[in-house]
Amino acid sequence: SGTVFDVTIEFGESSFSCRALLDTGNSLFEPFSSLPVIVAERKLFGDGFSVPDEKLRLVPCSCVANEGVLKAFKPDKLIVSSLNGKFETDGVYIAITDERIKNSDFKVLLHPQLVENIQEGKSINVFKT
Repeated sequence: SGTVFDVTIEFGESSFSCRALLDTGNSLFEPFSSLPVIVAERKLFGDGFSVPDEKLRLVPCSCVANEGVLKAFKPDKLIVSSLNGKFETDGVYIAITDERIKNSDFKVLLHPQLVENIQEGKSINVFKT
């Protein structure tokens, strides 16, 4: 399916991989950089994972039931893979949620802008090799 992806989040010495689902309703952007925000379950990162406060950003969010903020961090690298190709970027923020993503097969909800890039073969803020 065009909506299911494999993702790897690299941060410091750690790497976290899982299945991700395209969330066409995700319109979250980090307010200062305007970079897209993806949402990840806290469980993906494990109990010992922490992000230093100076690396956290607060991202305003709203849904039908309420409004609030999510704590987000900028990974060293995000790798998104599908049958159509692979996309690597540091131009994204990862918002961590304590909520469980409804479909238990997925731990990450992707931002549509990232998926458009992989489908069109474009990249934003891609690492230079």
